[in-house]
Amino acid sequence: MVDDWIQPHLVDRLGLAEVSGPDHDRARGLTSFLAVDKRMDVMKRLNRKVYVLRGMPEMDTRFALAHELTHVWLGELHRMDTGAAFREGSCNHAGYLVLQECDDERAEYVLHSVLNDEDETYGRGFRRVKRYVEDHGREVWLDRLRNEDMLPEGY
Repeated sequence: MVDDWIQPHLVDRLGLAEVSGPDHDRARGLTSFLAVDKRMDVMKRLNRKVYVLRGMPEMDTRFALAHELTHVWLGELHRMDTGAAFREGSCNHAGYLVLQECDDERAEYVLHSVLNDEDETYGRGFRRVKRYVEDHGREVWLDRLRNEDMLPEGY
């Protein structure tokens, strides 16, 4: 039986590199999915594991957890094949929303970092999603994540 609980695994940089691969040297977390197919019961479920870098400041950890749990949510919706900028930008937007609620210097630093990230997928993707949410609202964004693979042209 697949456990419905999601327990984050705190790992050091080497442990995170082992599960994420060499291309993710800036990673603060990772979500992995293993499809479980019980043919007799005709049940398909996902076994998900969330890895978070151990030893980060609290606000960085909150951001990483919100980001990775958004990946879990997308996996539950079978929406793991959306466009990378839309997917990662949306996951970063979830982290952004969590830290906006925090009155903390480190939270401000993390928010500033994500707002100014030059990465095409994570930084620009986040700013595109943020602009879309500002224009259309959270519910429209969430509905788009549930049903579409990309942001519309112009975002």
